[in-house]
Amino acid sequence: MRFPSRSLFAAVSLAAFSAVGSLSAQPAPSGRWDGVARVPGQGALRVVIALDSNESGWKGTLTVPSQSPRPFTFASIARAQDSLILQLPAAASNGVLRVTVSSDGRQLRGKVIAQGEGSVEAARAGTPDAAALIAPVVRIEKSREVANRLAKSVPPAKPPTPIPDSARLVTSDIQLFWSALDKAPADSLSEYLQREYLDRASVGVRDFISGRIMSAEDLATLVRARRATYDSVRAANLDVTKAEADIRNAFRRLKELYPPAVFPDVYFVIGRFNSGGTSTDHGLLIGAEMYRDPASLPGIVSHELIHFQQRYRSVPLLEHSFMEGSADFVGELISGRQINNDAHKYGIAHEAELWREFSAHFDDKDYFPWMYGRPTDGRPNDLGYFIGYRIAQAYYNKASDKTRAIRDIITARDGHVREVLSMSGYAPGGSSR
Repeated sequence: MRFPSRSLFAAVSLAAFSAVGSLSAQPAPSGRWDGVARVPGQGALRVVIALDSNESGWKGTLTVPSQSPRPFTFASIARAQDSLILQLPAAASNGVLRVTVSSDGRQLRGKVIAQGEGSVEAARAGTPDAAALIAPVVRIEKSREVANRLAKSVPPAKPPTPIPDSARLVTSDIQLFWSALDKAPADSLSEYLQREYLDRASVGVRDFISGRIMSAEDLATLVRARRATYDSVRAANLDVTKAEADIRNAFRRLKELYPPAVFPDVYFVIGRFNSGGTSTDHGLLIGAEMYRDPASLPGIVSHELIHFQQRYRSVPLLEHSFMEGSADFVGELISGRQINNDAHKYGIAHEAELWREFSAHFDDKDYFPWMYGRPTDGRPNDLGYFIGYRIAQAYYNKASDKTRAIRDIITARDGHVREVLSMSGYAPGGSSR
């Protein structure tokens, strides 16, 4: 599964706030402030806010050092009773901060409206308050620098093998992770995770750092917060080898159905409960902490194995949904397991309605709410996967040459997804473009 990266401020909407008092009655917020912004999906990020005023009004900048040394200039700064509304420019996806100075003039606190609602807290630069506030985030930044260097130190990928039984199933990273947790004193978890897990891990873990593990500090923070959840999947983690026979059978089945198939190594790694699997040039990466039963692993491994075969562009929503859904479809053919049961149960019951909605968004570049996030209307995740699956299934069922159909589905007829859709005849309820 691939997931798209996002900057700090994205998908914003301005909410209504209530406030009391008058800005003029508060200490002036002019000056430089060092602090921390916490944004959903991004964690804690160090920020620098610079504010100044003159006869023409307020002006200022926001810098996120871990993302770029270049500051964003606020598009506008407006008063709202006791607060300042700091509007970021389009280059920062129009993010909004609403901040208020504390009564003693030492701290700046407020909200961040960006990809949901977050918070921001800062203190005047150079003060002990500022140093104490940013110290934990500085540790995270340094840890991420170490992790990023590690991620970039991977060796060149070796060619995948055309022989199903020659691909390696690498489970050593699971033992490294749990050994690090067992050895680590409570106050040194991040150091042990760095030294005993990340530094000694396979290329699969190094590939899993970017956007997933992030760093030893990020991983340690989540382990501390969710230790009981990690412990609850430990037995399943250590039993992943029980899935090997079924995984091997799925590999052999793909070779039968699709002779050009190649087979990369499979790495079972431990992350931060944010990715069940993905693929890179080095192989398939499976987030083992996401699975409580080894019997579920052949399904996700098969899904990622199909992704490894796919080599076409899939930027618009239709193409991307077909890429994901066709990986589900062929993955189910070879493993006998469906990895998106909730989406399929809902999709079958509401298929015509979903297709009418989906068919109006073929060219969208934003995949939400069809995949990669929980819809706000109560529907299950990843209904775009279901749509793509059903298109692939319709194409396969209609084809007289099933071997050719599998090749067409995996390659999307050389990337021509809309041609596949047309030839499939898929149009539940008769609504199509």
